[in-house]
Amino acid sequence: MLLNWLWDIVAIDGKVAGSIREKRSLLLSPLIVFTAAQIHGLTMYYFRNVAGADQVNIAEAAFYVVFGYMAVIASQIGIALLLWGIGKVLGGAPSRFIDVFIAVGYAFLPYGVLLAANTHFNFLRQAGGSLSDSPLTALIMLSAFVYFLYLLTRVLHLLTGFPMKRAVACVAVSFVFILSFIYLVGY
Repeated sequence: MLLNWLWDIVAIDGKVAGSIREKRSLLLSPLIVFTAAQIHGLTMYYFRNVAGADQVNIAEAAFYVVFGYMAVIASQIGIALLLWGIGKVLGGAPSRFIDVFIAVGYAFLPYGVLLAANTHFNFLRQAGGSLSDSPLTALIMLSAFVYFLYLLTRVLHLLTGFPMKRAVACVAVSFVFILSFIYLVGY
């Protein structure tokens, strides 16, 4: 029973997929987003302060979690806007923005892992290292990114009724847009 429930969350299948398809919001999506924000915020706190320190400052850790949550929510809004717009332009099933926003939240657990691995990479880079010094970080970043894209494709497929090939194309176009924006404006 518990394994089936976990599989539904990890693969966006079963009851979770049904709630996305029927555009019913569950408390699970914000919980996943908050968990991703905690992963990101606590990783930032650890690499900025705790490495080598004897004490943990709870107020400062909470500060990092709150700002990690704000960063993850901003990312969720941006990704949901892109997917919602692409779904509308390419004639997917009608959905409200809030439905897309909540559904995108189901895909954010690997995004939190990706942010944590990126934080570790930035810490390595500041210490004079590179990804070749830590191939595990590179592997985690790559696998979390691919899994995140898969989950976004699955969410878009369930929300709009697109075939999987069209959903993959939509997510790919969205991320080409994001990468071109980052290249032009900087990050």
